[in-house]
Amino acid sequence: MKRNSGTINRVLIVCVVLLVAGKLIASNPPSDFRFDLNEAGDGVVIQEYTGKAAAVVVPASIEDFPVTEIGSRAFGNSGIVSVVLPDSVTTLGSGCFSRSEKLTTVTLSKNISQWGDSVFSGCTALTSVTIPQGVTSIGTEAFSECTALKIVTIPQGVTNIEESVFSGCTALTSVTIPEGVTSIGKSAFQRCTSLTSVTIPQGVTSIGQEAFYRCTALTSVTIPEGVTSIGQSAFSDCAALTSVTIPEGVTSIGDSAFSGCTSLTSVTIPEGVTSIGVAAFYECTTLTSVTIPQGVTSIKDGAFRDCSALKTVTIPDSVTNIANFAFSGCAALATVELTPHPITFGSYNNSFSGCARLNLASRKKLKDSGFTGEF
Repeated sequence: MKRNSGTINRVLIVCVVLLVAGKLIASNPPSDFRFDLNEAGDGVVIQEYTGKAAAVVVPASIEDFPVTEIGSRAFGNSGIVSVVLPDSVTTLGSGCFSRSEKLTTVTLSKNISQWGDSVFSGCTALTSVTIPQGVTSIGTEAFSECTALKIVTIPQGVTNIEESVFSGCTALTSVTIPEGVTSIGKSAFQRCTSLTSVTIPQGVTSIGQEAFYRCTALTSVTIPEGVTSIGQSAFSDCAALTSVTIPEGVTSIGDSAFSGCTSLTSVTIPEGVTSIGVAAFYECTTLTSVTIPQGVTSIKDGAFRDCSALKTVTIPDSVTNIANFAFSGCAALATVELTPHPITFGSYNNSFSGCARLNLASRKKLKDSGFTGEF
């Protein structure tokens, strides 16, 4: 039979002490919490913090049952400043500390294995956190909008960086993604505007949509062998990114993948890529040259549009389609290396509009390939 503190008439309050960082710290009394038994009936779930203290130490046990879980939103929107969890806790429920905007210090149980969504989302005063060994998955939006978070340690054993985990962590300067991670989810590091570098480990096979979108301080990124897809807007608006090497094995570059990377001066597109997405390099205004490898069949709408410093481009025989606005507005473009062959150009005939500096030899090659538009 489940019991709730709201229905218990007699509560035996025992002074419980926890050893934290070599110091004995008294835990808060059970009366500071609303609690119940877990579904298995062998542990306590903290359902709500009802106490007044800003510094909270969760007891290891209540009425001889171990405290095993911090329930969903148990401390959500609270005014707590610090919290210590006993090692009996194995589960953090969704949003259990979300929007606790004064929370600065967290000591987690070393035995946590289940980590819900949005656990620390919106904890705007939290500066650092160590995720314990044993955690294999960090829930979506776990630290989103933690705008003071500077340091985070992701343990070995984590296999996926889920959607929006660190989105909007504007103070985060560096992050080490451990070996064993295989995917970086949608918007995982979106708008981490202080992040200057990131090393993506071997084993990662996909970089999700908007994974590093608007990481405006990011100057370098290493994409390892094994990655096969770079998602839509994955590095869009990374205005400080100067160079990127896309490894062998990547077969598709998503729409807007590097759009707005205004400091990008060079890019290596490997053999194996078959499609360059819509606006993939749109407004990469310092990109001076690009070689499109054999195997690419389609250059999609606006792929290199408004790359105003682009001077030379090499287009292989495998390309059969160059879509609308593909190179439109490339005002410095002087040379297109191309062996004339049948190409289908966009229906608006503007694939090279605004390329007024294009030399006559390049114009002839394009016309001989089927281009009838204006330069």
